[in-house]
Amino acid sequence: MKAFHKVFHVSILRKCLHPTEKLVARTPEDLQPYLTVPAVPVKILERREKVLRNKRIPLLRILWVCNGSTEETWEQEAKKKLKFKNWFDKQVEE
Repeated sequence: MKAFHKVFHVSILRKCLHPTEKLVARTPEDLQPYLTVPAVPVKILERREKVLRNKRIPLLRILWVCNGSTEETWEQEAKKKLKFKNWFDKQVEE
C-alpha cells in the first residue's frame, strides 16, 4: 500500500473562505467576460527613457486604480498614447 498516493474524492470538499478574504457584496458594473475588472490610469508619476544600443524608449510610471486598489507600473509611452489617447492629452495639458 506504500506505492499508492493518499487521495480523496471531490465530493468531500467543502466551500471555505480564509478569514482575510473579502466577500464581494455586489457584482461590479464593469465586470468583463473573464471575470476581470479593467484598471483605470489616474496619473503619470514619472517619465524616463530606456537607452538601448541604438534606440531610446520613452517610459511612463503610471498610477492605476482597479476596484479600489492602486498600483504603479512602468509602461511604454507609445502604447499608452494609442490606448488612452483622450486621457493622455488631458494629462499633458496639466
